[in-house]
Amino acid sequence: MISGCNHLLTESVQRKNVASLEEITNRFNVQTEVVHSEQIIEGNMVPVGSLADGYHVFRDNYNTYNGHPSYLFRMKDDRKNRIEFSSLFTTDNDIKHLSLSERNNHIKAKSLYHYGKGKVSKSRQTWIYTYGLWLPSSLNEESKGIISQWHGIPDRTTIRTPTGKIVEYTLNQFNSEVLSKMYFKSGVGYSIDKKDKNGFTVDQGGYPPLALKVGEGYLYVSVRSDHNRVTNKRDRVNLRPPLTGPKLSKLGTKTISNPYMKRLSELPREQWIDMRWEIIWPSMMESRQNEAIVMDRTANNGSVKLWMNNIKVLDWKGNLGNNDKYGTYFKYGLYKPGASGIEIRLAGFKQQKRLDHNQE
Repeated sequence: MISGCNHLLTESVQRKNVASLEEITNRFNVQTEVVHSEQIIEGNMVPVGSLADGYHVFRDNYNTYNGHPSYLFRMKDDRKNRIEFSSLFTTDNDIKHLSLSERNNHIKAKSLYHYGKGKVSKSRQTWIYTYGLWLPSSLNEESKGIISQWHGIPDRTTIRTPTGKIVEYTLNQFNSEVLSKMYFKSGVGYSIDKKDKNGFTVDQGGYPPLALKVGEGYLYVSVRSDHNRVTNKRDRVNLRPPLTGPKLSKLGTKTISNPYMKRLSELPREQWIDMRWEIIWPSMMESRQNEAIVMDRTANNGSVKLWMNNIKVLDWKGNLGNNDKYGTYFKYGLYKPGASGIEIRLAGFKQQKRLDHNQE
């Protein structure tokens, strides 16, 4: 069992903690919006997701983690998708070289965040991600949700036609030739005139290639790869605990594994857990042989290591990542909660390149 590093909260401390909560009420669309310095959380994240009643995030300056305020994420049910902090966002300084017309074109294509800070390119470099995780006593067998995830950054201007052909456009071409005839919702194309699905799809990200989840009574890590240049939503693959995988999608373009899982009942509650990830994001390209998609072997160069309270609990290598041009970025909070709702506390996120490749 992973031992806790902090003492449990007493009842009196819990009451004081509730009084110290300060709700964060702004949200951003990181694909299209510019963030000002005073809106950035802890200097490296911005809030995204729902502002509806019952879906909240609070800053807590009393229950701190390594000198940082903690953040309590709370969703009452599954009627909303997310309340998270994103490490990827764009400031005015990031796009000061763009003309107003260029900015508007990126906003129209939902690609302004390509110029943002916080993204990680795919290479053989190791990236380190650290933060504090607090599992509340309310988590149980019914609890469900993603509490940390890494998301792909698609180019937003590559489409798959109804016949399966992949077409890459420049930004100006995409706006003038594609968006003049159709619009996209969750990556699916709709005709502007008829308002119905037209068979086109756009490169828009797909499933998160790496996620820390709660579900089926477990805390577990889910690792995915998607070799499609534009993700194929009809070729789905899922895997729930206690199954570990790996599992291949029906068309053979996607994989999933659950290389780490631990019963919630065996993990410390109401105390901080130090989380440290070391990840290598491999590059990949979709290739074709006689029109059949062939997995690029470089995807096998992915690596995920995880320490919890300085105990290594995962050392995994295999297929990892999406076939995206711009790499990945990190988010934590709550995504896709179960019907009974969920809450989680997180704090102190940092990411950096590992300079010493021999260091464990």
